[in-house]
Amino acid sequence: MKYRLIQINENLVTHSGLSIVGQILAKTALKKRLDRSAIPQVADPTILHGDIVKSYVGLLCQ
Repeated sequence: MKYRLIQINENLVTHSGLSIVGQILAKTALKKRLDRSAIPQVADPTILHGDIVKSYVGLLCQ
């Protein structure tokens, strides 16, 4: 899915740009790269690193 960004005079809700940010994150394969990273103290994490970073980015976008 492609997005086209245009300037408008409408009020947007706080999560209106979240779908665009999600598409950009999917293109960068950041989640896959973070999931491959290892932290010595955590051999088998319950929540993957990519999911945590994706949640943080989602919160920052609102």
